[in-house]
Amino acid sequence: MVTNYFEEQKFKQKWVLFLQFIVLILVLAVSSIMIFGERVNPAIGAAPLVFVVLIVIALRSSKLQTRITKDSISYRFLPFQVAFREIRKEDIQYLAVKTYDPIGDYGGWGIRIGGKGRAYSTGGNKGLQIGLRSGKNLLLGTGRPAELEAFLRESGYL
Repeated sequence: MVTNYFEEQKFKQKWVLFLQFIVLILVLAVSSIMIFGERVNPAIGAAPLVFVVLIVIALRSSKLQTRITKDSISYRFLPFQVAFREIRKEDIQYLAVKTYDPIGDYGGWGIRIGGKGRAYSTGGNKGLQIGLRSGKNLLLGTGRPAELEAFLRESGYL
């Protein structure tokens, strides 16, 4: 019997990479025109480029990590959450591995707040729905729904 479950996901959609590339090229072009056209101080002209590069780096390095033990479910969305957030087993009212509508339910992927609660996902439409005794709901995206559900059954969560 497996005693722990761990999953790590990243943004892998080609359209996200393409969009980041296009924005980076556009900002590079505008910054170059501003700097080499001597319209602004080079430091001021480079500021938007530095800002966009930092955003692209944050998005490229972001990942959702989910860790489940017999006692708790922990998650973090790097680099925005450095420490794992832990949900103790006794604080969980219900769990379900489900298909959901990322845009309709939460407004997309990433760290999202929607009408159905908070969601953490990097793509796809499968997730672990967690209903807490406090009345709050949380969804953690998964790329391995069958494996996750099997682990939850084996470990007594379901």
